[in-house]
Amino acid sequence: MVAAASSENQMPRMANNIQAEVTNCSNNVLAPTPNREPTAPNSNDQTEERSYLEITCEVIYTLIGLLYLLLEATMKCIIPTKYQTKDVKGYVVLVTGAGSGIGRRLAIKFAELGCKMVLWDINGELNEETAVIIRQKGGNVHTFVCDVSNRNGIYRTAEKVKERVGFVDILINNAGIVTGTNLLDCPDQAIIQTMQVNILAHFWTIKAFLPEMIERNSGHIVTISSAAGVIGLNKLTEYCASKFACVGLDESLRFELGMLQKHGVHMTLACPYYTDTGMFEGAQTRFPSILPVLDTEFVAEKIVQAILCNQEVLYVPRILYFIVALKGVLPAKCWSLVLRFTGSGQLMDHFSGRTKSRPENSENHSKIANGSGRAL
Repeated sequence: MVAAASSENQMPRMANNIQAEVTNCSNNVLAPTPNREPTAPNSNDQTEERSYLEITCEVIYTLIGLLYLLLEATMKCIIPTKYQTKDVKGYVVLVTGAGSGIGRRLAIKFAELGCKMVLWDINGELNEETAVIIRQKGGNVHTFVCDVSNRNGIYRTAEKVKERVGFVDILINNAGIVTGTNLLDCPDQAIIQTMQVNILAHFWTIKAFLPEMIERNSGHIVTISSAAGVIGLNKLTEYCASKFACVGLDESLRFELGMLQKHGVHMTLACPYYTDTGMFEGAQTRFPSILPVLDTEFVAEKIVQAILCNQEVLYVPRILYFIVALKGVLPAKCWSLVLRFTGSGQLMDHFSGRTKSRPENSENHSKIANGSGRAL
């Protein structure tokens, strides 16, 4: 009896001990180890996930933007130009090399649109001739003699323009010269002068007038380059180099202004084929029905339309769009073969150019065609 009672008293204690052991085991399994912290997600993995997400969003945004801009460009091709042009009446338009050629035609056309014209040329007599034509049409015009190969001269003349005329709304860098010889036959000074007039002058005029455009977020910079600015040609090495530089300047500055969010300051690059201004007198084209020497009036009209429509890039004639695209896909030797077939190798064989446009006391080479700093 005593043994039975003793065993009965031990049973509850054994049950309690077993229950305690089970509880402890459960707690050990379910509860985290006191010395072990929860594992955090890898920060590198999170960064990569965010990076992939951002790139995906940018790709989608870029594709949508491309579709929109392509649609916009298509609509501009469909809508007549007269419905796209901006009103420039009262604008101050500065043209370098305004004494003849494309520069003179541009000056006259903008004056007819009611613009206040500022004409620059190294040849004061020819510059005044352009001014007389504008005044006879009732236009407002100011003339300045300026050698655009002189950096300090450009800055001084720019200050005079600001004092006498005011803010420049449209700057047209049109001045240009050409020698038309093989590189080794071209004097060093002629190469330097070509670079000074054809490209460095663009930097100085832009630096002189762009700050006010950026401040007002309004303005237009026009770069008159050439088909020789996208296609290298025989006996035009220094000229092509300067015009290629114009293309690079325009493209880079346009992107720079976009990054600054200065969308009110527009850029237009014009690349016409050879024009009958006299600058390329004697140059011949093998297939004039496809690539003719262009009429100055026609080229000037196309450039004005491009400016009024804020068109970024203009090739004249339109077949140049195809030719430039073809150059981009053909191997270099194939492209050279195409140039030979088109007669580009003999284009300058009978070149004479304009040789009497510089003042007689000029220290520069008289053989430089169109040396007054006027564009083709």
